[in-house]
Formats: sequence, C-alpha cells, structure tokens
Amino acid sequence: MALLRTIWFYSVYIAVTVATIPVLLLRGRLNPRGNGVRNCSLWWMDMALRLAGIRLHADMSAVPDSLRGNPVLFVANHQSNFDIPLVMRAVRDWYPAFMAKQSLLDIPFFGTCLKAGGHIGVQRGDARKAVRSMKAAVETAASGRSLIIFPEGTRNRNPQTLGAFRAGCAVIAQRAGLPVVPLVLEGSADLLPSGRLMLGSRRDVYLRALPPVDPASYSKDEKNIFSDTLRDSMEIAYQEMRACRNTKTLS
Repeated sequence: MALLRTIWFYSVYIAVTVATIPVLLLRGRLNPRGNGVRNCSLWWMDMALRLAGIRLHADMSAVPDSLRGNPVLFVANHQSNFDIPLVMRAVRDWYPAFMAKQSLLDIPFFGTCLKAGGHIGVQRGDARKAVRSMKAAVETAASGRSLIIFPEGTRNRNPQTLGAFRAGCAVIAQRAGLPVVPLVLEGSADLLPSGRLMLGSRRDVYLRALPPVDPASYSKDEKNIFSDTLRDSMEIAYQEMRACRNTKTLS
C-alpha cells in the first residue's frame, strides 16, 4: 500500500510540477508585482500535501493580530522534505520567502518553481556565498516580505529532539529588524525523513506558533545567546507536543 501511494504521489506530482512551470513563469513575466506567482506557488505546495494525504493541524493563536499582514521572520525546526509546504500552508497569509539549500533550487522543474517564487538559496561550505544569501534575505525583508528560516541548517535525522541552531538565523533577525515567530513542527519526520523516498504511513502533522521574540532585546555580541534561547523555547514546546501525541491528547 505504501509503495502504491508513493508511486502515485511522485507520478502525479512530477507531472503537475512540469505543467505548472510555464504558468508560473508567464505570470511572473506579465505581472511580476501581482499575486499570480504567489497564488500559483501556494497552490503548487498545497497540491503536494493533498497528493500525499497529509493533514496539517496548525495553531497560530500566539501570533498577535498586530503582526498579521506585516513582515516577520518565521523560524521552524526541520525534519522532512514536506516541511516547506507545511509551513507555507500555515503562514500563507504572509507568503514569506524561505531560505533553502542551493541544491533544492538547482533541481530541474522543482527549483524553477522555487526561483519563480522569489525564494533564496544558501550555498553550504562557501562563506562568501553564504554572506551573499544573508544579504539577499535582509533585502527581501526590507522590501516588506516575510522570511522563513530553518536554523538547524539541514533536516534533523533525530526526531527525539531538535538539532543545534546556527547563529546565522540570529544575525539575519537582527539585521532585518523583524519580529521572530518560532514555529514548532511535530510529526513531519514520519512523513518523508532525510535519506528516504518512500512515503511514511503517518498523515497528521502538528504545528504550533510561539509568542514573537524581539531581536532588539539582544546585542550583536549576543547572537549565540539569542539563538540558544530560541532553540530552548522551541525544544520545550516540541517535547510537550510529542508527549501529548504519545498520550493522544494533541489535537
């Protein structure tokens, strides 16, 4: 059953992605400042979740109304290839640009869709290009668009805990001057973990937003403290969510 579901998912997803690219590019060329690319990109990501049969249960109640519609920096833990469309569904009202490893943007068809959506690639192991990516992120924020960052830097292979956070997240937050809204994902590791192509049997994923953090509360020299404090608060929430799922009280 899992094999048939996986074959169905990839077959339809690839076909629809190839068909979506000309629409994305055409809309971007005809009206680069319009909502055409935005709507098409969100539909494409939602389509991936629907094809895989994934159900997202998102609690965004911790985000104050004053931030809705205004640019923010979303910070999320990272365990699965589905994390990007999951987070984008939860924060679709902001339509943020996300920072992802450059190799994703280099994938034929898939990467074309990401580039058309204005998302930012990060080249690992190249300090100069990493700085360039951070500058692009700050410029994107300055233009009024929200951002999504996965501070672990890569998919965490250990679903028991969050991975270490890199300080680059704190640097971008401080330079951009945006409120930081932590997003805690629980359950995505069981969908499509790192190193596997077969879809998992789990369908339900939970996302919880935590109260926003003001990066101005930390000095430039405290970027590591900022990063560690952010991780600690998300780790506490993550363990609470795991405990609730194990006792079947998470809804």
